Amino acid sequence: MSKKTQNVRVTAMDAELEFAIQSTTTGKQLYDQVVKTIGLREVWYFGLLYTDSKGYPTWLKLNKKVTSQDVKKEPTLQFKFRAKFYPEDVAEEIIQEITLRLFYLQVKEAILSEEVYCPAETSVLLASYAMQSKYGDFAPDTHKAGCLASDRLLPQRVSGQYKLSTEEWEKRIMVWWADHKAMTRETAMLEYLKLAQDLEMYGVNYFDIKNKKGTELHLGVDALGLNIYEKTDKLSPKVGFPWSEIRNISFNDKKFVIKPIDKKASDFVFYAPRLRINKRILALCMGNHELYMRRRKPDTIEVQQMKQQAEEERQQKRLEQERLSKEMSAREAAEQKQKEYEERMRRMQEDMERAQQELLAAQDTIRRLEQQLADLQMAKQALESKESELLELTRQLQSEKVMSEEERERLVVAISEREQAVAEMRSQVDAKTEETYRLQQEVEMARQRQQAENHARGGVREHEGPDDLTNAHLELTVDEEVNVPQTELERVTATEKNVNIRQKLEMLTKELDMVKDQQQVTDYDVLHMENKRAGRDKYKTLRQIRGGNTKRRIDQYENMCKPAMNKLISALTTDFGVALALQQRAAIHTTAELSRARRQFFNIHKKVSDPERQDPEYFEKQAAKLALDDHYIDALQKLYTEKIGSERDLNVKADDSLVGRTGTPTSSPQDYGLPEVDLKAPRLAYANVDELTNAPESVKRIFSIDHGQRRDLTDAWKQKLIQSVNKHKYDESSLQMRIAWTTALIRHWSILVDEIAKKTPKKPTWLTHRLWLMVDYRRKLLRQLREQDSEAFAEVIKTLKIAFHVPVEQVGPKTRKAWSERQLRIRVDSEKERRLKELHEELKKDRDQKMNALDGKLKKLADEEQAIKNRLETIMELEGKATKNVVGVYQPHLIENLSETTMHATLFGHRKPTLTASHA
Repeated sequence: MSKKTQNVRVTAMDAELEFAIQSTTTGKQLYDQVVKTIGLREVWYFGLLYTDSKGYPTWLKLNKKVTSQDVKKEPTLQFKFRAKFYPEDVAEEIIQEITLRLFYLQVKEAILSEEVYCPAETSVLLASYAMQSKYGDFAPDTHKAGCLASDRLLPQRVSGQYKLSTEEWEKRIMVWWADHKAMTRETAMLEYLKLAQDLEMYGVNYFDIKNKKGTELHLGVDALGLNIYEKTDKLSPKVGFPWSEIRNISFNDKKFVIKPIDKKASDFVFYAPRLRINKRILALCMGNHELYMRRRKPDTIEVQQMKQQAEEERQQKRLEQERLSKEMSAREAAEQKQKEYEERMRRMQEDMERAQQELLAAQDTIRRLEQQLADLQMAKQALESKESELLELTRQLQSEKVMSEEERERLVVAISEREQAVAEMRSQVDAKTEETYRLQQEVEMARQRQQAENHARGGVREHEGPDDLTNAHLELTVDEEVNVPQTELERVTATEKNVNIRQKLEMLTKELDMVKDQQQVTDYDVLHMENKRAGRDKYKTLRQIRGGNTKRRIDQYENMCKPAMNKLISALTTDFGVALALQQRAAIHTTAELSRARRQFFNIHKKVSDPERQDPEYFEKQAAKLALDDHYIDALQKLYTEKIGSERDLNVKADDSLVGRTGTPTSSPQDYGLPEVDLKAPRLAYANVDELTNAPESVKRIFSIDHGQRRDLTDAWKQKLIQSVNKHKYDESSLQMRIAWTTALIRHWSILVDEIAKKTPKKPTWLTHRLWLMVDYRRKLLRQLREQDSEAFAEVIKTLKIAFHVPVEQVGPKTRKAWSERQLRIRVDSEKERRLKELHEELKKDRDQKMNALDGKLKKLADEEQAIKNRLETIMELEGKATKNVVGVYQPHLIENLSETTMHATLFGHRKPTLTASHA
């Protein structure tokens, strides 16, 4: 080998190529050699991937020499031929079969290696398409249990997450595989990719970035645009920017800047941990943006020729497939007919054997009958001879006069013996006759049964004939819907289009949930189940994150909080005054512009201002409505989390009790809904509560506008103001007085904060902290007044315009487990009561039915009793011994006379003329 040449090994998904290149060979020359070797024309999707000297995967630059790039130095340079860009819709964009196969193998490997998350039920369906692509149609005789043991069927995460053996997984995959009968290998690969492209992580390149606030996020680059993900969630993007909204892309060191087309929107800026990552992001953005815009333009001449050639090849393959299908159908029909003929021959042979056996049995029966008939004839002859002898003896006996007495006695004994013998022989003849008749009946019944069976077998054979095989091709149905060209926002998943697949996937999901090992559930599984429960998929999420204009989405991206700040705010939730101060409110006295310290789960679906949620028993009522299934405990725990979030939000509303402030810091006090500061007039509607009348002079000076105008904001003045307030003594005689004075202090301090903020860039935290302590103190006073006098409480709230919400003190359990157990006990008790009530209703219903049936029987017996009485009256009238009024008396002489009358009529043919006198 010359010193100027270098060995190169390029590993594709299904092949391995080796070349010897020159030291001057560029990346494009090597790439052209690879695609020419494998026969690929759709070259814009792919690239050569290598590992640089620092161990990072890097794409080979086509405009530079191969040897000048940072390829890991080895005797043979190693490259991987992989897809660098992905199509939006594989069914519409992929042209060549080799392109389809390369994408299929790469996506399959990404799913099996868990680079792309795929749920269990979809993994089973994808595995069935993979088996159809590899082995063709499912053959029950060939593909038996254990035949797929050498194949990688499912991701390791799926196999270990369910309590199923390898054979049980194979059985479920084979059920789907059998449904793909007559599907070509190319169609199976296409169906695989159509399902895979609906996965959330399909075709997305993830990069670790930070926004201006330092929040750690993920940047996702795909064929549709740029998406922003949270650090712990790669499934559901939070903000999205399509390529059509991006005008310019640039980076400077670790800073990456994207300029949108909307000039009103600010630049989209993020920071990458390394410079090489920015370079890779830039290359991916340029390529995806170019392909995105190319798809929305008419095809070039080269692409049109490729599509025409591919269509001709597909047409030729379809014709060959149709011819092959016809031949296969004809062969299957011939094999089916042969099987039918063999089956008919087998049945005919069985019928012949059965008829032969029946014939032998009939011949045996006939022989037995002939033997019995001969025995019967012999018995008859013997009987006739005996009878003739008996007649002869009788004639001899009649000649008594001639015979002697001894001879007569001898003849009598002989006659009696002969008569007994004749009787015995007659009984034997009768028994033989009866047995012969019975055997004849059995023979006749057997003959009739044989005829009926022959007729029935003839009907079945006619029903199973070849004419009834017209439905043999029903299993060959394949979903051949062609995706109509649509924008990405109008697309739906393949499972939504195919109702049959969606229903089967739902059934498989329910079946797998029964054998799921909950301890093996991953974070992505939890995120997927939440998305599925909320009805979200890849395209619905895309429509959601692209809502609004570009400016709003960039602001949303910039405001994604830093995790450290979230932890600090959540740690301060016990003191909402301090937490709200840390959040730097835009206006200290407005609830509308308040940036509250809350977690992500706070009020996901409804705001706390919803009247339903202000019901203290709202979450307990929701717990009672949950379905009693396998997810009941998880749903209870999630409901408890939402309950805690709502209670914290209500606490915020209770703390921030200033309402009606919609102005800006430059507005006058009247714009905020505040009353004018007038020391001469009482502040409240009722005269006995005047917060300034009984206040000390130091407080009156604080409330004075002139005093506020003369302040110089020095440290001495601040300290003097604080000391004057601390020296003030409250009037302990009236809660209304203390609430009114505190309200006035809060409102005037709020104005003071705004006035100071006009002159200084930062708000006076030395005053805002004390302001929130005063707010918390007033909330306690309002709670006391509400418990003592609700009418006075309502009057104070209305007059002072205080938005006050008293959170209900939690009497029940304080922890999630205890609350869930308590709700479960309540639910069990309610279900028990409901079941007892149902059983009680069923018992009452059954009792009513039985009572109705008993009443019917009693009525029937009463009717029968009445009929008997009527009959008895009729009989008594006929006998002349009773009238219609004599009913129900037992008279045995009537029965006796009736019996005598009946007997007399039977013997003599007419009634007895008169009754006896004693019975009259």
